[in-house]
Amino acid sequence: MVSTQKEGASLGGIFAALPTAFGCGGELDPDALRRLIASLMSRGVEGFYVGGSTGECFLLSERERMESLETVLGTVDGKVPVAAHVGSLSTEGAVALAKHAAKAGVAAVSATPPLYFSYELDEILGYYQDIVQACGLPLLVYNIPAFSGRNFGIQGLTKLLNIPGVVGLKHTSMNLYELERIRTGFPQKIIFSGYDEVFVAASALGADGMIGSTVNLMPELFIAMRKHIREGNIAEARKIQHRVNSVIECLADGSFFPALKYALDRAGFPCGECRRPFQPIPEQRKAAIASRLADYGIAQ
Repeated sequence: MVSTQKEGASLGGIFAALPTAFGCGGELDPDALRRLIASLMSRGVEGFYVGGSTGECFLLSERERMESLETVLGTVDGKVPVAAHVGSLSTEGAVALAKHAAKAGVAAVSATPPLYFSYELDEILGYYQDIVQACGLPLLVYNIPAFSGRNFGIQGLTKLLNIPGVVGLKHTSMNLYELERIRTGFPQKIIFSGYDEVFVAASALGADGMIGSTVNLMPELFIAMRKHIREGNIAEARKIQHRVNSVIECLADGSFFPALKYALDRAGFPCGECRRPFQPIPEQRKAAIASRLADYGIAQ
């Protein structure tokens, strides 16, 4: 009999892609991060993704990435799974982060493809193989063509998912055709939707869950969407997706990550400013974001 057990079975569900919290001087602020995590866990979030795009990964030092992960794991205390993004410009850097993550106790690691240089696909495959072999943990490929500049296509994603130890995909792409093809070809892999604004559509095409930035801001809405989807009530799920997208539309009208941090501040979870070269958002945008959040009852 063929097993129906998914690889990385502890993964799946609604994960918050955590921001990195900074103090006034730009240093890590573990207390602010702990407060956010505690609130999200009490509100039903099922896991955390640490050190990804929302966490400003490549603007942190290696030591800061490790310290931030340790803060998350200490706060979560094994109650929900934690996936650590370990993507780096070099295999050496990714391996160091992956070994640390394994020792610290994460459920899985994840990684963007290596950036900047135009690597051949075989070189990228080797990068992921080295990460898996170094840490011995399940790995989620972080597919984000808009940021990485790498569009793997179905053939490339197929080769990545065939690497032993690669249990799935964080599909941060609007190409839902690819998601459906991968779901059909790899029924036992874990597929996370990485774009909050298409969660309903991605779920309908087979996503096992989502890893999202705005889960930090409105986790209840994503949990409600997932409930309606499971019950087959797509009309209600679409109504909530419309509400979520109205907030995302406002946050994305300019630089998204500084806007998200401002929104979290308005919601009672200040995490500091994004690191430069990000800049604080102008007062006019702050007023528009505050108004939109109030309209939808997310913050006063």
